[in-house]
Amino acid sequence: MDRRIVVFILTFLITSLAYAQENVTTFGIQVKPMINSKFFGTGASSVQEGDLTVSNNPQLGWNLGAVVRRGLTKNWSFETGINIVSRYYQMRIQYPELPEDEV
Repeated sequence: MDRRIVVFILTFLITSLAYAQENVTTFGIQVKPMINSKFFGTGASSVQEGDLTVSNNPQLGWNLGAVVRRGLTKNWSFETGINIVSRYYQMRIQYPELPEDEV
């Protein structure tokens, strides 16, 4: 059986057993840090091509968002939201012909 069909059937079964809050509107705010980690593949990286070396080091960032959820029926809710992501990076370019002060 195709994997997409199995996922669709499982999703349908799970949502038919779930219960939402009917005619209730909720609002949520989230603030969370974005931490770089080699475990998640977001650590420092470096590329070398001939004499040119470019290294990129992600720094601490943050994520701020808001969510609004509206209960439609006892089984269905509608949710929408918006997020702002701010991520900082430190980039270093090393090339023998470039002076260090201008990098």
